[in-house]
Amino acid sequence: MDIEIKETKEINKEKIIELYQANKWSSAEKPDLLYKALMNSDSLITAWDGDRLVGLGNAISDGYLVVYYPHLFSIIGTAWVQVAAYLAGKPITRSNHKIQGGGYSMDLPFLERDLVSDYLSVSDNESIDAARSLAKKEGIFAGFSSGANVAAALKLLSGVEKNSSIALLINDSGLKYLSTDLYDF
Repeated sequence: MDIEIKETKEINKEKIIELYQANKWSSAEKPDLLYKALMNSDSLITAWDGDRLVGLGNAISDGYLVVYYPHLFSIIGTAWVQVAAYLAGKPITRSNHKIQGGGYSMDLPFLERDLVSDYLSVSDNESIDAARSLAKKEGIFAGFSSGANVAAALKLLSGVEKNSSIALLINDSGLKYLSTDLYDF
C-alpha cells in the first residue's frame, strides 16, 4: 500500500463523510457543517491510498502562538495485542486493555483484509512507556493510543523499517488521562 500525503482543500465532500463514518464520528451526521469547518481550517492534510481517503488532519491557529488539531485520525492504525488477534481471526483471550476508544467488535467496513500482510502488536506497558517518554523527552502530552502508535513505529524502525521514516498520529492530549495510571509516576 502506497500512501500519498497531500496538503490541499480540493477534496470531495463524500470522501470526507465516508472516512468520518468509518471512524464512527458523529460529525458525519452533519456533512455540510463538517465540510465547511474543514474547508475553513488553517491547514488540511489528507492521506490517500490511490483515490481512497484513508486519513485526515486539520489545524486551527491564531497564526502566532496557538495551534489546535481538532481532527486527526486515519483508518490505518495500530492494533494492540488482543485487537491484532481479533483481526487475524484468532480468539480473544484477554478482553481488557488500557487503550481507550477502541473495541474488539467494531465493524471495520473499509478494512480490506487481503491488503493486510501482517499485524503489529503493542502491549499496554509498551504504550504507556512510549507515552511517558513522549512527555518526558519531547514535551508531547499524549494518551494511551498515541503511545501505542509511537511504540509500534519504534518497533518497526528497529526492525523491518530500519533507516526509514514513519508518519504517525498523536491522537489527543493527555489531559483526560490524568485520572489514570498513565501519568502516575
